[in-house]
Amino acid sequence: KGQDITDKKMDTSKFRQQIGMVFQNFNVFPNMTVLENITLTPILEKKIPKAQAEEEAMALLRRVGLEEKANEYPRKLSGGQKQRLCIARALLKKPKIIILDDSTSAVDTATDAKIREAFREKLADTTTIIIAQRIASVEQADRIIVLEHGRISGFDTHEALLASNAVYQEIYEIQTKGGGDFDEPDADKMIEICEELKKVAAPSDLSYKQTLAVAYLLKGEGALALEEIKALFDAGSYTVQNCNLYALCGLYNGDEAIYDEMASLLMSYGYEISDLVTDYKDGKISVEEVLKDKGGEI
Repeated sequence: KGQDITDKKMDTSKFRQQIGMVFQNFNVFPNMTVLENITLTPILEKKIPKAQAEEEAMALLRRVGLEEKANEYPRKLSGGQKQRLCIARALLKKPKIIILDDSTSAVDTATDAKIREAFREKLADTTTIIIAQRIASVEQADRIIVLEHGRISGFDTHEALLASNAVYQEIYEIQTKGGGDFDEPDADKMIEICEELKKVAAPSDLSYKQTLAVAYLLKGEGALALEEIKALFDAGSYTVQNCNLYALCGLYNGDEAIYDEMASLLMSYGYEISDLVTDYKDGKISVEEVLKDKGGEI
C-alpha cells in the first residue's frame, strides 16, 4: 500500500532517510578515505557496528572494482572511480527508493554492467529510478520513459519501445551500431545516421554533432571533428562527455591548450578529465581505444 507523501502530517525527515540518490557529480568527503565515506551513514544513522559496516562495504567495493582503493582519499580517484564510490555508498544504505541520475556516465560499459548486476542483487526489493542517456543502463527496467525535447514520447518496456517508438529506435541504432557501446564502430554508418537525424531534429538540437565528432576522429579527420564539437560548445552544451570529447579532439589536433582548458572547466564543477583521454594524452592508448567505449568514460 502506498503512502501519501503530500500529507502534511507525514514525517518527511523519516521518509527522506529511506531514499538514496546518486548524481553525476561527486558528493564525497575529501578528508575521509573511500571506506570511511561509505560506512559513515550506516554507522551514524543506522547504528551498525563498525566492523559489520566495513565488511559489507568491502564486499561492495569488490563488486564495483574499488577494493584496492579502500584506504585512498578521493583526491587520488578518477572521475569514474568517484562515481563508483558514490554508488557503493548508496547500495550500503539499502534504501527503499534509489534515484540514479546519470550516475554511471564516467564508467566504461563493462563496469556499468557489473554495477547494474550489483543493483539487481543488492536492491531486489528497492524501487529504482534511473536517469540515463545510455540505453544499456535502462533496458532491463520494468518501464522506460523516453523524453524528446522535454516531452514524453514513449512509455513501455525496452522490447516494446524498440518495436514502436521512432526516437528510441534511433538512439538504439546510434549506440549499438554507431559507436555508442560497440567495439568496432562504423564511422561511415555513424555519419549516415547523423545526416538523417539532422533532417528531423529541431534547429536547437545539435546532439548529433557529438556522434559526428567521434565519427570524424575515427576516420582520421581531426579538423572536422574539432569543428563539430566546438559547435556544441558554442551552443552552450557543456556536458561532461562533451568536455572530454573536446579535450580529445584538441589533443588529436595537437592543441594541448584545449585539453588544459577542459580539465580546468571540469575541475571547477567538481569533475575530472576521463582517464581514457589522459591515457591518450600520455601516449598509452590510441584514439580508437578511447572511442570504442564512447558511451562510457568519455
